[in-house]
Amino acid sequence: MSAAAHGHEGGHGEGNGTSAGNGNGNDRPPTPPEVHIRALLIALAIGAALYTCVAAAGLILPVLIAAVTAIIFNPIVKLLTAVHVPRFLAAAIVLGGFATGVAALIHVAWEPAVEAVQAAPRAMLELEPRLAELTRPLREANKVGDALDAMDAEAPSTRPQKVRVVESDSSVRGLLAGLPRQAMAALTVAILTYFSLVFGELFLRRLVTLVPTLSEKKTTVDIVRSIQSEMSRYMLTISLINVGLGVATWGMLLLVGFEADDAVFWGTVAGLLNFAPYLGPALVMVMLALVGMVQFPQLTQALLPVGGFVVLNLLESQLVTPLALGRSLALNPLIILLWLFVWGWIWGIVGLLLAMPMLVCFKIVAARVDSLRAWSVMLER
Repeated sequence: MSAAAHGHEGGHGEGNGTSAGNGNGNDRPPTPPEVHIRALLIALAIGAALYTCVAAAGLILPVLIAAVTAIIFNPIVKLLTAVHVPRFLAAAIVLGGFATGVAALIHVAWEPAVEAVQAAPRAMLELEPRLAELTRPLREANKVGDALDAMDAEAPSTRPQKVRVVESDSSVRGLLAGLPRQAMAALTVAILTYFSLVFGELFLRRLVTLVPTLSEKKTTVDIVRSIQSEMSRYMLTISLINVGLGVATWGMLLLVGFEADDAVFWGTVAGLLNFAPYLGPALVMVMLALVGMVQFPQLTQALLPVGGFVVLNLLESQLVTPLALGRSLALNPLIILLWLFVWGWIWGIVGLLLAMPMLVCFKIVAARVDSLRAWSVMLER
């Protein structure tokens, strides 16, 4: 009896062990506390980095703009040094030519830009009746809108009129007041870009010597060379495409009836904002639609500027850019939009223009670092 009882108890013990084992097998193992600590530290580091970008924007932006500009012009400097032009002179020639082109463009576009700023309040007042005319069918389909229209028709003279006083010169004065600071910032960027072009290669070679192991040295050299080559190719290609889009927009606006100076200004705006995919062209479309409605009396003629730009942007984004860049730097549109929103919120319009170079640079680095390779896959289209 005792042996049978002992065997019976042993059977219960085995059954309990089996059920316990099944229960543990169905449950996930507890997450180690180190994982939570690491995630918290990463979140804190990202928050600290974003706060630093906001607080130290005046220090970070000139350095970042100079770095991107140096990456764009470095291949041209290398071509000049290949024909035995000293590097300091090659950098001066490239930057001098670029500064001359920018100065000429500002000289042409400055007057229409000032006029656009001065005329913006008046244009918005003129735009209100045009928008009301366009939305009249929708309002007439609404009973409340019909009632309001009837009341307006019965007593047009008794309705109080709003008087608006617009200080058209205040915005221009604010623009002129900021010119010294902007000129100092531009000079700082130019100096940093020049020294980056002259001494950047030497600095990167010295940086590699600080890496301790041979494998890390090889990885660092690969990352640096990839950033130089791929970023240079990307930025030069995108810059040429955007210049072409700006010139095409200028020609299209001339054809639809814009004055030459206004066409140059809006072509420049279209080319610059196209550095921010999706958001930049959308802003250009909205602005051209508003300008067309103010400038042209007929609706069909007013829609020609924005319609022409939509066609040009579709050709650029769906045909020219994919053919020029291929799929090596194809990025997820959702990631691009989120990235643009973040840096546009932090640095404004400058952040929008710098967002894509930073994203491409991060993808290049992530594709070559094992711990970041998953992020590279997430960024791909």
